[in-house]
Amino acid sequence: MHKELTILHLVHQMSVGGAEKVIINLINGSNNKNKHVICSFYPVDRKFSELIREDKRTVICVNKKPGNDFSLPFRIARICRKYNVNIVHAQSWGTYVEGFLGAFLSLKMPAFIFAFRGKTIEDMDGVPARRRISQRLLAKFCSAIVTPSKQMACEYADSIGIGRDRIKVIYNGVRLDSFQPVDSKSEAKQFLNLPGDSLVIGCVARFDPIKNIKSLVHSFAELSKRYDLLHLVLVGDGECRDDLMALVSSLNIEDRVMFSGESTSVMRFYNAMDIYVLPSLYEGVSNTILEASSCALPVVAGRVGGTPEILFDNVNGILLDSLSVESLIDGLELLLSSADLRLEMGRAGREIVEEKFSMPSMVAEYEALFNHVATRRFSSRTLNQQYLDGEK
Repeated sequence: MHKELTILHLVHQMSVGGAEKVIINLINGSNNKNKHVICSFYPVDRKFSELIREDKRTVICVNKKPGNDFSLPFRIARICRKYNVNIVHAQSWGTYVEGFLGAFLSLKMPAFIFAFRGKTIEDMDGVPARRRISQRLLAKFCSAIVTPSKQMACEYADSIGIGRDRIKVIYNGVRLDSFQPVDSKSEAKQFLNLPGDSLVIGCVARFDPIKNIKSLVHSFAELSKRYDLLHLVLVGDGECRDDLMALVSSLNIEDRVMFSGESTSVMRFYNAMDIYVLPSLYEGVSNTILEASSCALPVVAGRVGGTPEILFDNVNGILLDSLSVESLIDGLELLLSSADLRLEMGRAGREIVEEKFSMPSMVAEYEALFNHVATRRFSSRTLNQQYLDGEK
C-alpha cells in the first residue's frame, strides 16, 4: 500500500486554461487520500478555482512580482515545509526555475516533475539558447518530465537536447459523463438566442495570438456569404479580444458572431455547435478538442503538436496541413455541406474519446507516476522501463 502523498502543483495563473484544467480534472478525479495544493504565481480566478472539489481545494496565490522575483523560491520553499510536500509538479516554463529552486531550498527534497504543456507564439521561431541550456541542466535533476503527447515529447527532447526516454507521455482525459451529445441542438441554440435552424461553428479558446482566431474570423466572414443561417460562437477571453471584436465589426458580421466571454460551464455552448474548430498554430493535446469530440462534434484543426494523436483526418474531423484562411474555408465547407458527414464524424469522435481519453485513465497514470517518483528525490536516472511511454 502506498503512503499518502502531498503534491504541490505550480501554475502561472489559476485561471481558465488547458494546463489548469488538467490539474482540476486530476484532483477531482482522484479517489485516493493524496493531498493536493495549488500554488498560483499570479492572482487566482476564484470562480474557476471553485470547480475543484471543496474537500480537496487548497489554492495559494504568491503574487509574483514583475520580472525576476528572487523571493519567490523562498516562498515556495516555505509552502513545501508547511504542507510537508512530497512532490512538486511544475506546469510549463513559467514555473520551472522558481519551482525547482523552491523545492531544493525547502530542505524536504521533494521529487520534482516538470510538465511541458506547449508553446507560446514567441516559441514558434525557436526556444532561446539560454532557456534551452537551463532546461537541459534542470532535466538532469528532475524525477520525471511529462508531456500530453508523443509528438510533443519528441519535439521537447530535440529542442533542449535530452533523450526521449526522459519523458513520460500522459494523455489528457475528459469526463464522459459531463461532456456528451444532446438530443436537441435546436433547443440549445435557442437558449443562446440563436435561430433553432441555424448552422453553428464554435471555438472555445484563450484569445491569444497562438490560437490564430483572426484567421477563423476571416474564413467565417467568407462562408457567411454562402450560408445564410451560419453563425460563429467564440467562447473565451484574452489579450486579442478587442482586436477580434474590431475585426468582426470591420467585416460587418456582428450580427452573426457571438462573443460569450470566458465560461466555467462550456457544455451549453458545445450543445449548440454543429462544428468545432480550433485554428491554433500550436497545440499540445487540446482539452477542448477532446470535449467537443466527446459531445459528438466533428472537429476542424491543424496538423500541429499533439493534435494528430486525437484528431484523425476524415474519421472524426478534418486535419489541415495549412491554417491559412483558404484552408480553413475548405475544411469547414466540407462539413457544412453534409449533415450526414457531420453526424458520422461526430459519432466516431465520441467513440475515440471513450476508448482512449477517459478521465479515469488519465488520473490512474498520474497517480502511478506520483507513487513511482515519490521516493526518487532529484534523481538523474531515467524512468524505469515499465513507466516509459507505451509500456506497462
